[in-house]
Amino acid sequence: MPHGSVEAFLYTPPSPEADTMARNAIAAARRAGGPHIVRLSEISPESVSALRVGRLHLESNAELQSSGLLHTISRPVQLMQVMLFAAPIIASEDMI
Repeated sequence: MPHGSVEAFLYTPPSPEADTMARNAIAAARRAGGPHIVRLSEISPESVSALRVGRLHLESNAELQSSGLLHTISRPVQLMQVMLFAAPIIASEDMI
């Protein structure tokens, strides 16, 4: 992360190393002078989630919240990629 960055976007892929990736990005942000971090999370991460990725999002969010850095955590309901699956139905029903 370039020193003096004003903003950084943090998105970790669904990976067993997601929490490590997020920690490394947060540490790099601190070293770069503390930019505002916008983190893409999931809608409702839970510590009791059946999916490990949900727990990893929760841990990464907590790491960011305790970092002291200015941050925004975005929790979208769906991403645009998901909408592509609905495109044929939307087109056939003349919804656009």
